[in-house]
Amino acid sequence: MAPVMSQTAQYRFRVTHCDDVEVTSEGDLIALQLQSVAGRPHSLLRSSAESIARDNSGLSLSVRRTRRFPTPHFVIAKASELRATVRCTHPLRLRYQITLVRGASWEFHMPLFRARFSGSSNHGGSLEVRMLRENLWDLLVAVDHNSSELLAAVACVQRARWQST
Repeated sequence: MAPVMSQTAQYRFRVTHCDDVEVTSEGDLIALQLQSVAGRPHSLLRSSAESIARDNSGLSLSVRRTRRFPTPHFVIAKASELRATVRCTHPLRLRYQITLVRGASWEFHMPLFRARFSGSSNHGGSLEVRMLRENLWDLLVAVDHNSSELLAAVACVQRARWQST
């Protein structure tokens, strides 16, 4: 990993057996859960195209996959208000662009055969990911760039990578 950032928040992302993503911080405190919408049909391979991301403060975001092939795209919204978009920008699913409506745009790079990834924003922020297993990631992000939308976006990236393996 790159040098440790001052004032960082640390999270653990875990894809569960039903392809939901649990994001925890400080051990067991659930920071965010990304869950498929119950009762929705699964499309193509495994997961539903719609999910709900709930954070520990009660904020609920809808996450909709707008495209799976050739590269996945997601839209994150609160009610009908667009909050973020996630687009894979490489055919091998190595790069993702995360655009937060009320914040920065992030470039997220995941080189093949590497257990450490990084991302950077156009506002000078950075994030570091250490992959413990394909379904278990640790994330460090600067506190001033931390948001539920960014956590939901990284959860989308992790689940997309998990489902493509």
